Amino acid sequence: MGVGSDRYRRSADVKAVSHGDKLVLMNLRSEQFYSLDGIACRVWDLLEAPATTARLTDTIAAEFDAPREEIVRDLDGLLADLMKDGLVREVR
Repeated sequence: MGVGSDRYRRSADVKAVSHGDKLVLMNLRSEQFYSLDGIACRVWDLLEAPATTARLTDTIAAEFDAPREEIVRDLDGLLADLMKDGLVREVR
């Protein structure tokens, strides 16, 4: 992945519900539940519309006090996990 022009968006097969400071996701296809908190919740919000990794990185860097390299690394891992579990998909 890395910072680039790949675009991602939430999968239509996922329902999300806020629960306190966490977000609970259910993949309707696999019937698996997932929990997001912190910056991952903000990334989920940003993925309502297609977003590039570069745009996600820029937004998170502007909103949170963290080194850009750390944001890129964490975002790569988060997107990989969300895609593996069918919660996010790549769009053209």
